[in-house]
Amino acid sequence: TPYYEEARAQAFEDAENKAKQLAELAGVGLGKATFVSEGGVYPPVRMDYSNEYAAPRGATPISPGELRISVHVQVIYEIK
Repeated sequence: TPYYEEARAQAFEDAENKAKQLAELAGVGLGKATFVSEGGVYPPVRMDYSNEYAAPRGATPISPGELRISVHVQVIYEIK
C-alpha cells in the first residue's frame, strides 16, 4: 500500500506538471482539477497449460528481482 500511495502521488504530480506546461504553451491559466480518475496497468495472465512452454502445474517459479508498480491517473483541469 505505501508503494502504491507513493506511485499515485508521483503520477498525480506528473499529470499536474504536464497540464501546467500545456496551459502555458496554449497561453491560458490552469484552474483547479475538476475530474480525477485512477487506473492501474496489470500484465495479462496466461492460464493456458496446453503448450510445451507453459510452467508445469503446481510449480510456482519465484525469481528475485524488482517489482514495478504503475499507477495511471487522468486529471481534467479548468482553464482560466
